[in-house]
Amino acid sequence: MAESRKDNTVLIDLSAYISKNISALPSRMVEGIRMYLGYNAVYGIRELDNAGKTRIIELFGDSRYKRDHILYKEKLAKTNLFEMQFSRIVEESATSNKMVWRMQDLGHKPDEFFETEYGQHAGKSGFGYIAMIVPTQPLGVYYHSLSIYKSKIKGDFTDEELSLLESLAALYNVLFAAYIENLRHQALKAVFNYKITDGKRQVCIMDTHFDPIFKTSGFEQAIGKLFKKGSWTDFVLDIIVDIDDASSAVYYEKNIEEKNVRLRVCVYVPDTELSNFDTKLIIVTIDELCRTDEEEVKLSADLSGYGFTARENEVLEFIIRGMSIDEISDKLFISKPTVRTHISHIYKKLGVNSRLEVMSILG
Repeated sequence: MAESRKDNTVLIDLSAYISKNISALPSRMVEGIRMYLGYNAVYGIRELDNAGKTRIIELFGDSRYKRDHILYKEKLAKTNLFEMQFSRIVEESATSNKMVWRMQDLGHKPDEFFETEYGQHAGKSGFGYIAMIVPTQPLGVYYHSLSIYKSKIKGDFTDEELSLLESLAALYNVLFAAYIENLRHQALKAVFNYKITDGKRQVCIMDTHFDPIFKTSGFEQAIGKLFKKGSWTDFVLDIIVDIDDASSAVYYEKNIEEKNVRLRVCVYVPDTELSNFDTKLIIVTIDELCRTDEEEVKLSADLSGYGFTARENEVLEFIIRGMSIDEISDKLFISKPTVRTHISHIYKKLGVNSRLEVMSILG
């Protein structure tokens, strides 16, 4: 009974530690388990293809084993018996609520682990026994897992340790749900912090199922000027397929200009350790163009010999107007690092090193 109370206290402390920064769940989980439970752990994030094969997206673990993690992703994973049956693990975890898995649960004897190339490598680092914990639901198209390692010298997990891991798994499931909710909250907060301005800008924010989360009152009328009814979502779908690999807090966009308005489609990815398709938001904005067609033609004619992209032309125009990086970022709905990258490319193509030199050539 005393041991049970001790375990509960430790798990409460672990929960408090992780909850302080729930957006960093993968790394906090690994650190917390080492500090409060004394186990080495690796947090893995994977994709599953149609054949049930895994593709490792990211591993979080002790920095001392960083090289081992790289080697695992490149070579050793394919010899890991857990990896080979990962599709079965996630399927049965979802249907049976079984979250803690050992070699015995996969139909293997513990010693079979050491017969694999991965097991032999892990044994050299002192690890001998593994328990994998998988949440009962994936996060979008990604599957999270937590692998707990115990040294070969200390032997396999005892019944008491397995009971603790079951409690840890239940806690993990709760924290994982909070992690997902936090991702969505961060995304919404970031979007609404963006300046949704006056009637010159119409905005629609959707989830990846095209269900509107927010839209301005004039959005439907504005989108109707550009597309026949229903076809604009096909246009958006084509774009988000192109930029589905987005994995950081950046705005990606493509523009079309017609009837003196600009349609911009962005996919916003929350700034977290890992994001996935279901946590992304699709943002469609329609802006009235401030400049005239004559100004557009003149600028294009002046710069036609430099090989600028359409986006670099836009950034360059704002540089000539004297706008700051922050102002350009707000105006074009792209991140400040992206603006800096465009400016760097512009300088290189013009053969200059400053705004003053740009102005002397084009101003």
